[in-house]
Amino acid sequence: MHYVDGGKRMLIWGSAGKSVDAGSAGTQACPVCKENRSFHHVVTYTMRHIWYLIRWSTGQRHWRRCDTCNNVFEAPAPVVQNAGVDDGSKAKSPIPFFDRWGWALGLGLVAVLIGGAVIAGNADHEADALLVASPVAGDLYQVSINDFAGVPAPTGVPAQAYGVVRVASVTGDAVVIDLPRVVYDRIKGTYGPMRDEARQAAYYDGQMTKTRAELTALFANGVIRDVER
Repeated sequence: MHYVDGGKRMLIWGSAGKSVDAGSAGTQACPVCKENRSFHHVVTYTMRHIWYLIRWSTGQRHWRRCDTCNNVFEAPAPVVQNAGVDDGSKAKSPIPFFDRWGWALGLGLVAVLIGGAVIAGNADHEADALLVASPVAGDLYQVSINDFAGVPAPTGVPAQAYGVVRVASVTGDAVVIDLPRVVYDRIKGTYGPMRDEARQAAYYDGQMTKTRAELTALFANGVIRDVER
């Protein structure tokens, strides 16, 4: 058997500084212009994200910007005015909804996807169990190869390795299995062969025999991971 090392995955995360116009701040004295000028509220913040979908805002600061000279000055958060009376309550956040609550929407979407994957996975598992119980020549099994073969890993092959085996023939209770020339350190290494090379005789080197009961037990114990017919 030939051992193939697998690759690694990358987590995409990051942050970006943002600013938004929060509306008119009325007329005030500008320290730079030395005159009464119209001002606007400005809010700056940092948007952080994971995979761009799960996002949230931090480091919110409030400013007022002179409409004439465009200089900005730090200011307290604007308050809601009720008939000209400051009631002390905060104005509606000008930060876009997705930047504030994207984390909740993102996690909700992840939960929906996981739920769908679990349902689909359960249905696929039941279908695979039926295929293992009634093997036919040409069936492909994605397996933990050392556990499937029931022997110690050969020199140079990790204790936890994965491969694709093929049903060569079925005679009564005896199932002859073709063993692969190539195994992988990650289960994803078997995905390509399951669709292509593992359907060719040149992919295999050697055979072993299992009973139907042994195959059923190997599937129940997770040694046989997936089945293609």
